[in-house]
Formats: sequence, C-alpha cells, structure tokens
Amino acid sequence: MGIVNHHKPRRILTLSALLSAMLSVATHAAEWRPTESEVALLPAYCKDRYDGNFKQSKAKWAILGDGFNHLHHYCNGLNFLNRAKAKVRDKEGRKFNLTNAENELQYVLDRTNDKYILAPDFYLARGEISHMQGRTGDAQNDFEKATRIRPDYPKAWIALSDFYQQTNRPNEARKALEDGLKTAPDKYKDYMRKRLAELPTGNSAPVAAEKPGKPPAK
Repeated sequence: MGIVNHHKPRRILTLSALLSAMLSVATHAAEWRPTESEVALLPAYCKDRYDGNFKQSKAKWAILGDGFNHLHHYCNGLNFLNRAKAKVRDKEGRKFNLTNAENELQYVLDRTNDKYILAPDFYLARGEISHMQGRTGDAQNDFEKATRIRPDYPKAWIALSDFYQQTNRPNEARKALEDGLKTAPDKYKDYMRKRLAELPTGNSAPVAAEKPGKPPAK
C-alpha cells in the first residue's frame, strides 16, 4: 500500500491563496495607477513625474523645487478626484475615490508649506474634495486659505466664488470676485468681470457651513 501524501492539498491551497493575493495586489496597483487617457487630463508636470527619468524631469520642472519629489501624490489625488466626479451614480466608488484623493492631498500638504508654489492648488483641490464629501466648513476654510496664500491668483477667487454660489450665497460669491479683481493680473480681469456680471444678487437660504470636523492643516 502506498504512502498517502496528506500535505499536498494544503500546499495546493497555500499556492492558490498566494496567487490570489498576488492578483489582488496587481489589480489594486492597476486601479491606483492613472491610465494614459487619465494622465492627459492632469497638469503637464504630472506626466513627467510619472515617467521613469526622475532626475531629468525634476530638472525640467526646476521651478517646482524639492516639492517635485512628492508631486506624484498630488497628481494621484487629482486623478482620484476626477474619477469621483465621473462616478455620479456609484456611491461606493465615489466615496472610495474621494477618500483616496483626500489622503493623497494630505500627504503633500504634510510635506510642503504654504510658501510652496503649488500650495494654493493643493488647498483648492482639498477644498473641492471636502465640498463633494459634504464638509462645507472644511471646504470653505481651504478655498479661503488659497486666496490668502496667493491673493493675485484668479483661480482661487473663482473657486471661492463658485463655492459660495453653489451654497446659495450669491452676495458672498460676488464679493469674492470683487476682491479678486483688486489683485488679479490684468489679463484675467475681463473674464472675472464677465463671471461677476452673470451672478444673481441677493442671498437665498444658504447651505449652512458646518463647523470643520478637524482643524485645517497648515
């Protein structure tokens, strides 16, 4: 009578579990990595940051300084934000992408400071994420902070104005654009005046901006 190998099924099971785990990791990595079409929607420096030649890309974007080392996290965050916007009817997918987007933005905020050239954009992105998560207090803090860090940045004032308009506060939306016009470069003023002229007057019942769940970082 031959000897029965009682260990063989266990080995097969272990190998199966290992292969399953490896497939899960590979799938997760594929979900995390932006596709070529997604990269095309991101700022130009994101494509270079994702490329393998880090030294050459960093030299090309020298204006971004040492923050370039962490910039792929910001790019990841923007990509997750774009994915969340596309998942209008998929609540779980939207939540998953917004959570990842927030984590990526927090990563770069923790490793840079408010003097960093892209700091206003970091806060604007995190503000948009918070707004989509229903945390309007946190969102308002970040939008307003972006205007304080760089008062001559039209994008920040427009984002703040849009936020006020989306929360039914057209008077505040108008004031944000009026304040932005005082410091905006001349080439952006016509566009901002056009946006201002399109705004209604008088506030309706505003969407209450709740107290932030946590103190704003930085």
